[in-house]
Amino acid sequence: MAVVQHTMLGPLRQAGCTCSAGIRPKVSGPGEPSADFIVQGAGDHGVVGLVNLFGIESPGLTSSLALADLVVARLADSKL
Repeated sequence: MAVVQHTMLGPLRQAGCTCSAGIRPKVSGPGEPSADFIVQGAGDHGVVGLVNLFGIESPGLTSSLALADLVVARLADSKL
């Protein structure tokens, strides 16, 4: 990961980058109860090799190994 950051951010060292950025889509609106995670593979959107993960919030770290299994399964289903 440090190599990717180096090429994208020039000489900025990984230790010097203390922020994060990105699009974190929510799957429930304000005031609504939390929704389950959404994992979409090629069967859902038609793009082979792409797996979308939406709504990964607070329990995402705890669920990361199970989510990784789902991603692997979706990639296997797309027959790369």
